[in-house]
Amino acid sequence: MGRYSLDLRRKIVEAYEKGDTSIRKVAKQFSISPDTVRPLLNLYSLYLKRLVRHIADAMKQLLGGNCPPYGLLCSVSEVKAVCGAQLR
Repeated sequence: MGRYSLDLRRKIVEAYEKGDTSIRKVAKQFSISPDTVRPLLNLYSLYLKRLVRHIADAMKQLLGGNCPPYGLLCSVSEVKAVCGAQLR
């Protein structure tokens, strides 16, 4: 994968995440190879998994261990209700 700007990488991931498309269509839209799109999507997926773990760990510390497992995420309103003004 060549060097692409962070902005272009973000646009590629956003185009795919909008749905109703394929890796090939996104690659064609940005005039790049599908072999370039796949690693970007894999890295984004890995980033999201790590972000979820990080948020869950932070919530666990904030709530004193009373946090649901990683797979059970609360809605934003539920998190705000539990944490109140501490989430700024």
